[in-house]
Amino acid sequence: AQANVTNATQQLARAKDLVRNQNIAQSTVDTRQAEEGQAKAELLAAQAALRSAEINLGYTDITAPIAGRIGQANFTVGNLVSPDSGVLATIVSQDPIYITFPVAQRIITDFQQRQAASGDKSPPIVRIRLPNGQMYKYPGKIDFLDVQVATSTDTLTVRAEIPNPDRILVDGQSVGVIAEADK
Repeated sequence: AQANVTNATQQLARAKDLVRNQNIAQSTVDTRQAEEGQAKAELLAAQAALRSAEINLGYTDITAPIAGRIGQANFTVGNLVSPDSGVLATIVSQDPIYITFPVAQRIITDFQQRQAASGDKSPPIVRIRLPNGQMYKYPGKIDFLDVQVATSTDTLTVRAEIPNPDRILVDGQSVGVIAEADK
């Protein structure tokens, strides 16, 4: 398209020179001018198509909003996917890792009342007992307490954030949880 614009511009310049000497008709100059305009329009259309292709190409890179480890992918490179394709793959955060567990409402209420009486606002330290019975060496902290009680069990869901630099903890693993007051 760019070469066509260059050619049409040169043909128009030649035609203008020739019409001054009355070697060609003015209609030929007008035709050359129209051809130049058409070539420029085709160039703009090609540039727009290129930009559209670049934008569409940008949609082919899928990045994860979290760092972690990816499980088995449901699609491979080259597959056509869309928003209706479902889950592409599962990514699990590994460090830190989050552990959710239920705590009886009575225990939470007792803890909150003791904290209020003592003036201590520090959250409990969370320790993990691994499936083999050993204690995990990195303590964690509670970072979420649900706002609704599960009425069937009278428990609140609690989430703890646990450092996992050695990748010992794995998503879905069953562990024991011990919450200790700081004092």
